[in-house]
Amino acid sequence: MAIILNCLAKLKLDFKVLHETCVTKNLDWLRGGTRDERPFEIAVVEAELGKIWLERGNAKKAFSYLASWPNIIFGYLGYAGSARTRDTLQFDTSGNLEAAFRSAWESNKSLSDLIPFIKTSSFNTVTDAILQAQLWLDGTEKQRALQREKAKYQRLATDLRKKWLRMATENKAFVRNDNLQRLEEKISEMQKKIRKIDRLLTNQNQAPNKPVTSKKHLLKQFRDVLGDREAMVGHVSFENGLYVWYVTRRTAGWRRLDVKAEALRKLIGEARKSLNIGLSSKSNNSRGYIENSELDAPIRARMERNDKIFDTHASNTLYNILFGQIEKELIGIKHLIVVPSGPLQSIPFSVLVTKKPEHSVRTPADYANVDWLIKKFAITVLPSVSSLRALREFGKSARDDRQPFIGFGDPALRGGSRRRRSPGQMASSPVDFATLFRGRRADVKKVNALPRLPDTAIELERIAQSLGATSNSIFLGANSTESKVKTTRLDKYKVVAFATHGLVAGEITGLAEPALVFTPPKTATKEDDGLLTASEITTLKLDADWVILSACNTAASDGSPNAEALSGLARAFFYAGARSLLVSHWPVESRAAVRLTTGAFEALAKDPAIGRAEALRRSMLALMRDPSNPNNSHPRVWAPFMIIGEGAPDRPRATTAK
Repeated sequence: MAIILNCLAKLKLDFKVLHETCVTKNLDWLRGGTRDERPFEIAVVEAELGKIWLERGNAKKAFSYLASWPNIIFGYLGYAGSARTRDTLQFDTSGNLEAAFRSAWESNKSLSDLIPFIKTSSFNTVTDAILQAQLWLDGTEKQRALQREKAKYQRLATDLRKKWLRMATENKAFVRNDNLQRLEEKISEMQKKIRKIDRLLTNQNQAPNKPVTSKKHLLKQFRDVLGDREAMVGHVSFENGLYVWYVTRRTAGWRRLDVKAEALRKLIGEARKSLNIGLSSKSNNSRGYIENSELDAPIRARMERNDKIFDTHASNTLYNILFGQIEKELIGIKHLIVVPSGPLQSIPFSVLVTKKPEHSVRTPADYANVDWLIKKFAITVLPSVSSLRALREFGKSARDDRQPFIGFGDPALRGGSRRRRSPGQMASSPVDFATLFRGRRADVKKVNALPRLPDTAIELERIAQSLGATSNSIFLGANSTESKVKTTRLDKYKVVAFATHGLVAGEITGLAEPALVFTPPKTATKEDDGLLTASEITTLKLDADWVILSACNTAASDGSPNAEALSGLARAFFYAGARSLLVSHWPVESRAAVRLTTGAFEALAKDPAIGRAEALRRSMLALMRDPSNPNNSHPRVWAPFMIIGEGAPDRPRATTAK
């Protein structure tokens, strides 16, 4: 493989004919064995040939070579338990997916032909988490142990492949070396172990999750799982272009949008900029809550300077790019299921403006009259196209004997009684996140220095009331502990809520994953140090229709246009058995957090048939139109939350208890 990669790198730019000869000869050499022996290498070389033909103007032939590229993700890298999208697509170092989309478009391919590439471009571990959660709930203890073992080998194999690729591309010699050979042998060993586990699972009537490769069947699969008034829309972003695809019960198709990634990022940045009003850099990183006055004052100040407090023009331009060419296909649709990618993962689609405002926005209250996308559709975000069917099949196995609600919030902390104030903005008892950990456990004194969140108690009480749950289902103060969460049978509850501080990976020295804050013990132990990390969340067993993360900025790793669509917390809860999540894009204004979450549950209680996405939409509109505070109309207030996963009305449930 070192021969191929170095040959391509040295010859491609200057000697096109020699480049093609080199690629073709190496493909012949690789095909001397079987495809199963060298699937990655063969796909790489075929993709290079595809790009050669694309440059020559023969898009149809180019697509025929590029068509094998999805096999790298679904075959060579493994399906369930593979690395997250940004890691797996590091193998796409030469823009193979972008070339595949371009060749498909130029050769007039249908959406059926493009589905494997769409699955590849949106594939990540959230889908794996959903599939694994179903196996976790439905399987025996022996099957669960096998799944854990399989996931371990898949992670090891993925790490070895990354190391192999790095070593191969950095190798200056034109010969294979012993280090590459040893890595290949280790990868082969991991693959054998994975195949052995798959056979054991199959023998126990627990077939492994393998991708369906029939293009027509794949498209039919997506269309059949949608409701009559639902549409699934996805955007795949590349440096030189953007593609939108759509599927409804009646129609399906795709379009190429002539916008480069740089221009797209700039538009998203302009639209997103004012959504961080009132947040210092520290507060934005701390993923907490801010007080009402901390939002009101900056909005008033910007209005007085005639600054734009939300760029409706940029938002409308963004809407026209993303949805302008498919508006007719969405007529009659009520529930919009979005599968975003790239920079589109960092902005809630609810704040897109569908029509250019006839009058300029002069006051915060004027935003109530803007034509927001949320006024047209209930909106749900999916991590990948594969996850919709997985979630809806998963939902059918939910038990009917579950209790309505359990909630944890307002941990007993000593940093002062603050109303959802961001830890980075605390007036007293500041916490230095860099010193929060000692070794692998949290420093309980530092955790204790975080402020109390009394509003979270009110929020949980109102949610419990709207769901008909008793006060016994709420754990506050000293009862809101990490050990309590771990020892409670959470799979007995339909709705599980966490209203507390959230800490995000990367902002805390010693913590490589996000965590939720609980009342810390006097002395930190392995089981309880006051922080429930993402890896610990994956060991929980849930059977929840809805997990509420009214805790932090749980939608993205940060507020930048390149942010990841789901934080580690969200992925962890999917793995643990959640079917949908309520998460936030930025630190939430305190009053709005209570109104939005409780309003959604109250709407759902009045009409259970509307589904979670519509319930949140109604709650957003109610807050937006509330004249008691003119700032309620600003999207910074009403648009932080979004639903990820299953947002439609519940499907029929199984009546037998497991």
